Amino acid sequence: MDKKNITVQDVKDSYSDQKKKTDFEHHMWMYLVLRPLSFYITPFFIKMGLSANEVTILGGFVILMSFSFFLAGVFSEVYLIIGALLLNLWLLLDVIDGNISRVCNQQSDFGEFLDFLVGVIVGYLLPVIFSFTLYFSRFHLNLYSLNIKNEFWILIGLITLFSLALRRTASLKMATIKTNDQRIQSTAINSSKIKLVLKTIQSFFRPVLLLFIIFGYTGLSFWLIFYALFSLSTALGKILINLKGL
Repeated sequence: MDKKNITVQDVKDSYSDQKKKTDFEHHMWMYLVLRPLSFYITPFFIKMGLSANEVTILGGFVILMSFSFFLAGVFSEVYLIIGALLLNLWLLLDVIDGNISRVCNQQSDFGEFLDFLVGVIVGYLLPVIFSFTLYFSRFHLNLYSLNIKNEFWILIGLITLFSLALRRTASLKMATIKTNDQRIQSTAINSSKIKLVLKTIQSFFRPVLLLFIIFGYTGLSFWLIFYALFSLSTALGKILINLKGL
């Protein structure tokens, strides 16, 4: 297929049923919004001659700019909004590079690893960057009778980082355990609906960040608290469900 002649329909046709299922189960925001939008943008990138890996690298630069604006949010809340916009642009580029790899048959182990690596870095660094931004901005959250000092945000960032690492470690460990035990299979089936709900909630955290940041440091602080509580509870829940199945 001539890359210059690739159409929106070609991109849609490359979206396999298996990929739809994966998006639906793990990335609901992507399934509902980003993927349909990306179908119409992908041909433009292909006609520009960009490969899937080049779009991934472009997304890497976008996310670095996003992080820079988030850190600059120490000086002005306006920078937080720009950072959030760039973060959502990166999410879109992350979908487009996958479209290109499928429709242009550019799938590779290197590309898959590169895409995974950027995603992991973003996942771990984002809450840490937010905690430092709130700390150095000297933001104090007055919540009812509580006056939360800025040192609290460093603690929240560390809790979130620990929770994310714990959840990933538990997932990797369970993946190495043979699942031919009927108890493990039964537990996986019973927890599938809960997993779908949690994955759906998780997929909306980054896009709704823009709505929270409209309210400045206060909105960012609430987003970070919610994300920390969600990450910690899902990490502990994953461990308990896995232990129940052993």
